[in-house]
Amino acid sequence: MRKRIIAILIAGCSTTAIAQERGWTISEATGPVRLSHSGLTKVATRGNMIAPGDVVTTGAGGRAVLVRGTEYMMVAPGSQLRLPAEQQATGVTSIIEDFGNVVFMIKKKLTPHFEVKTPYLAAVVKGTTFSVGVSGAGASVQVLEGAVDVATGDGGAHEMLRPGAVALVGANNIYRMQVEAAGVTRT
Repeated sequence: MRKRIIAILIAGCSTTAIAQERGWTISEATGPVRLSHSGLTKVATRGNMIAPGDVVTTGAGGRAVLVRGTEYMMVAPGSQLRLPAEQQATGVTSIIEDFGNVVFMIKKKLTPHFEVKTPYLAAVVKGTTFSVGVSGAGASVQVLEGAVDVATGDGGAHEMLRPGAVALVGANNIYRMQVEAAGVTRT
């Protein structure tokens, strides 16, 4: 499955998008995909740049691939993510995933440089391929390649996940994280 996801991401990437390391660009958009900025919403199309403060929303049957250099975000149907309006002084790229499912393929670096925040948990990476799912019931992170440091929203519980591991934080107890790895589940 990992090879299939990577092949889909690479196939959706244009050479123009690879050359643009600075910001995120919509490489592919199919079905209902919307891009919102400062209260204005438009249909998202291939080549749209994503600026700080922008919101990308996919409707039922909508999909989008966002690319920045060799990094990708594959946004599944019924999902929403945002780029914070303010850049962090630490140099860490932040993505806020409000709901839905997004697969991330992030370039490996020596220090953590990318994070995904949800209403229930946060995932910080040095570079890897992983998936984040968010619903009204909670959020989950599944690692496909590399390692991801996952924490509850308050940072009270955290775990370094390896390939095949899944972390879950439920909406009914946002301070508790359940980790499933190698057939063992623990809290």
